[in-house]
Amino acid sequence: MSAPGKVSAVDHGSAVAPDPVFRHRVPIDGLRAVAVLLVLLFHAGMPGMANGYVGVDVFFVLSGYLITTLLVRERWATGRISLIGFYARRMRRLLPAAILVLVVTAIAYRLLADPLDLLANRAGFGWAAVYLSNWYFLAHSQDYFAVSDAPSPVLHYWSLGVEEQFYLAWPLVLVGLLGLLAARRRLLAPALTALAAGGLLLSWWMDAANPTGAYFNTFARVYQLLAGAALAVWLARRGERTAPASRSASRSRRSRLGAGAIGASGVILALVLVAGEALSPWLVGVIGVGATVGFLAGIELSPESRLLRPLVSVPAVRIGGWSYAMYLWHWPVIVLGALALPWTTGLVWPLRVLLVLAVTVGLSAATGRLVEARTRRISLRTGPQRQVAIATGLAASLACGALVLGVVQAPMRVQQMAAIASAGQVDDSSATTATVDVVQAPADTTAPSDAATDPGPAASRFHTAEARGRPSTVLLIGDSHAELWREGFLDAASRLGFTGIMITSSGCPWMDLPALSGQTGEPVDCQDKLWKPALEAARTYQPDLVILISRSVLSRHLVINGQVLRSGDPGWASVMSAGVRTSLAQMVPLAKQIALVEPYPLTRTPMIDCLSTGAPPASCDQLAWQMPGTESVLPLYRQLASTYPNVTSVSLADLICPGGICPAEVDGLPTFADDNHLTHAFAATLVPGLLQVLADDGMLVRGASGTPVAEPEVGSLP
Repeated sequence: MSAPGKVSAVDHGSAVAPDPVFRHRVPIDGLRAVAVLLVLLFHAGMPGMANGYVGVDVFFVLSGYLITTLLVRERWATGRISLIGFYARRMRRLLPAAILVLVVTAIAYRLLADPLDLLANRAGFGWAAVYLSNWYFLAHSQDYFAVSDAPSPVLHYWSLGVEEQFYLAWPLVLVGLLGLLAARRRLLAPALTALAAGGLLLSWWMDAANPTGAYFNTFARVYQLLAGAALAVWLARRGERTAPASRSASRSRRSRLGAGAIGASGVILALVLVAGEALSPWLVGVIGVGATVGFLAGIELSPESRLLRPLVSVPAVRIGGWSYAMYLWHWPVIVLGALALPWTTGLVWPLRVLLVLAVTVGLSAATGRLVEARTRRISLRTGPQRQVAIATGLAASLACGALVLGVVQAPMRVQQMAAIASAGQVDDSSATTATVDVVQAPADTTAPSDAATDPGPAASRFHTAEARGRPSTVLLIGDSHAELWREGFLDAASRLGFTGIMITSSGCPWMDLPALSGQTGEPVDCQDKLWKPALEAARTYQPDLVILISRSVLSRHLVINGQVLRSGDPGWASVMSAGVRTSLAQMVPLAKQIALVEPYPLTRTPMIDCLSTGAPPASCDQLAWQMPGTESVLPLYRQLASTYPNVTSVSLADLICPGGICPAEVDGLPTFADDNHLTHAFAATLVPGLLQVLADDGMLVRGASGTPVAEPEVGSLP
């Protein structure tokens, strides 16, 4: 974010004499306060702040305006721009606080985060240290607006990266423009306006192609910084053209014009906030830029306007002075606070927002006093001092990157790995009912209802519906291994337009088995917890496809006549087979097709233990392994598939462990949370493959348009 502080020669180490046209305007500090509070309240989840991220757009315009003001002022007053001086001042102002927050965040995240989350997010720390995290998050498709189970605690550093990249390139570009237009200074403002307009068109084009990418992309953001830069030159030229004698005569007219700009900008910004999610992030940014330009123009034209009184109040100016530190601290406070004190996420929003605000302000005040104020006193008056500052800043950034990467990539303790050995599961002894989620397909308003066209049995209705090409209804049932597909399956249903229903209960096989709890050793009534709700859902939704997933058929101990049987023990196979046949016979009349997902491979030891040491991912791969008892389950599933015409046995072995090798990572994602559970993130990436495997076995899933969402291989359908 743009550094708070006075736009004056003394404050920034310049030898240029003060000029009234460029003097510091106190309301700008208040505008900084508004910007940082908007972002903080947005991230804290305050109602009515769905577009509060517009504060970032405000900061970008402020940065372009203030930085260009300083550079142009220096050139017009001295005939040159000291690039070394500029870069030294930026490093002195921005690096100390950014490095402090990054190091503290890395240490805290290392201590608090789930190791899986740490593996997923640790690379972002290094990119944040060198101000390139916006490109990292863009490359990894990190959605700034997504509700993530594991948000990166340095996600907000993306905007610092955009600004630092602008700071690196803009002085060089400006020096070139000033050189080209040395004899025509009046053309500089129009040239910058044209550049800003071109940047706006580029941003629009990039947003249309990839909204998430455009949000992080420096080139899609440059128009916002250039808008501030163009305004800075327009106002500077206005000051040059206005003679001292005429300034007094035009003061009243300027004041009215400035007050109008301030009022209109305030109204526009308020409308953006109340618009909610009706506006796209790109449009919010464009409107935010326009409002900020209006505010800055109004502040310059009418600095004494009564409309600015809230921005010059003591709290506003104080928060504006802390705005940079507040931006740095607020997001780690939210993310780390949720990890350290999970109960805070359940607080009512006023208490949650006040808690985030209080902690952020406290940390920012301490950072301002102990770090920012002290480093600002470092002298940059001489060339050698500036060179030392630049060298120190570069070395500090690289050292910080190495330090934080060392912290977050340090080998994890065995105890930490054991803590997530049951990732994706819940205590089956305390679960009382199944977890049910439904994503409904868009309503078909053009075709008559099934009941009107065919009042016959369910199977007949499904055939009629499929002939019309209506969206499929897919019911997924199972234990914790089914639960791991939740995010990807429901997201696919939402995106592709089929009805997706998930009914899961951790530790409960879908088949009717006398299973024992893994926690207490007591019998678990999975019929009440899982199967009865599943049958009721099948009756209600009349699914085109039911997907049955369970590994607990192998991992659950069974009790028969007081004897405990483990998978593979004598007598276990017959008990298991009876339970599978009983439950499947109940489901067969209720669904058009049923997919029995065969127990997929596991590994002998958790591959994540190997990943946690920092070893190359490929060296952590393992051979696929099957539990005892699998040799009984697979033939049973395949026999049932040949018995019932609407049942198919499906193997995902080649999808998860191709060629019998289970990869520890795929595209940077850990694949297994332990020795048998997939990670949620990896399972989500497998959903397209799952749909394709189903299609290859004749189980087409149709989307909103009635067309298949996966194309089967030629000849694979009956």
